[in-house]
Amino acid sequence: MDRQPIRRSWLFSFPTRTITLSFAAVILVGTLLLMLPVSSRTGAFTPFLDCLFTATSSTCVTGLVVHDTYAYWSAFGQCVILALIQIGGLGVVTVASAIALLAGGGILLVGLCVLFLWADFGGSSVSITSERVAVSAFLYDTEVAPQDIRSVTLLEALPEDDYVRTNGLDDGRRLIGHFRGRETGPCEMYLYTAASPLLAVETGEGTLYFNSQDPAQTQTWYADLLAVTAGM
Repeated sequence: MDRQPIRRSWLFSFPTRTITLSFAAVILVGTLLLMLPVSSRTGAFTPFLDCLFTATSSTCVTGLVVHDTYAYWSAFGQCVILALIQIGGLGVVTVASAIALLAGGGILLVGLCVLFLWADFGGSSVSITSERVAVSAFLYDTEVAPQDIRSVTLLEALPEDDYVRTNGLDDGRRLIGHFRGRETGPCEMYLYTAASPLLAVETGEGTLYFNSQDPAQTQTWYADLLAVTAGM
C-alpha cells in the first residue's frame, strides 16, 4: 500500500518563515492597537509610522522610542507596549534556551534565566557619602564626586525631550544606562518609569536621573544629596 505524502501547512513548512511571520503579525497587531485613541493620554490617533516604530522596537526589545512611554501613552497603551516587550522577550529567551539545551548547557540556561529576571526585577543600589555618590542597577553603574555636582533637583517627571538609548536598557518598566536627549544632551538614567518623584543631578558631563519605587526613599536621597553638596 502506497503511503500518501504528508502535506505540511505553508506557514509551518519552514521554521524561519514561521518565526518571521509570527513576529510580523505581533508587530502589526501592536501597531493597530497603539493607533487607537485610547492608547494615548490625549485621546488622539497616533500616526501609523510612530506606532509601527514603537511596536517594532518593543517586540524586538531594542529600547528605542519615538514618544516618552510614560508621558505620551495611556495606561492601555503602556499595557500594549509591555505585552509586546514580554512577547518579544519570550522569543529571545526561547531561542537562547534552545541553544543552551542543544549545547547541553544546563548551567548556561539557568544563568540566562537569572539574567533576564535580574534585568526586570532587580533593584537599584544608591550610596551617598561625603566622598562619592554612587548609583548602580543591572549591569550599569556610575559614580560622581560631590564637588562635581552643580545642582540637585527633585522632579515629578523627566523633562520633555526625545530621549534615545545609546547604551542601556529600556523595557517599559525601567530606564537604565546611557541616554541622550535631543535638547538636554547626554544623561544617565536609573529610573522606574511609573514611579515619581525622581532626582536630577547635574554635573559637568551631563545629568544623572534616578529614583526609587518608594517615593519616601527618593525624598531621603534628595535630603542626603543636599547635605553632602551644601557649601560646595
